[in-house]
Amino acid sequence: MSHLPVHRRRRVRGRLPGISALQEEYDVPSAGTIRQAQEILVHEGLIRTEQGSGAWVVALAPKTDIMAELLELRARIDRVIAAYARESA
Repeated sequence: MSHLPVHRRRRVRGRLPGISALQEEYDVPSAGTIRQAQEILVHEGLIRTEQGSGAWVVALAPKTDIMAELLELRARIDRVIAAYARESA
């Protein structure tokens, strides 16, 4: 078994195996864990899911730069904290 992420070993427009097959392939006891992983991949723009049809690879690299998003979020949080501190002083 390869340790590459599942989307790196599949082709764009290729269908991912079903949840139970992925559980077996990655030795994951909970189907919920697979579903959560799929939700993350959907959010990152790597796969799309269709109820009753499965999951399909749509890209091999994320469409967004997660680190840039996290840094922007951190900057927003810092601004809110600074404003709160000014108002509380």
